[in-house]
Amino acid sequence: MIKIEDFVLLKTATNNLEVNSVGIAKSVNLKKKSATVFFIGKRIEIQISLDKIEFLDITKTGILRTA
Repeated sequence: MIKIEDFVLLKTATNNLEVNSVGIAKSVNLKKKSATVFFIGKRIEIQISLDKIEFLDITKTGILRTA
């Protein structure tokens, strides 16, 4: 379940945004099954259906480096 301040990943291109665009959930409306998301790369905030985004666990991204 996506919550406020979660990072999300766009699964379907929409509103001039590409697939895999990263955003931050600003609000979530479970009744309407939508969220308001600020997409970082395009610097825009849109309301989008929850089925078009997925939770992005930022702790599991990037390159793992060992000392």
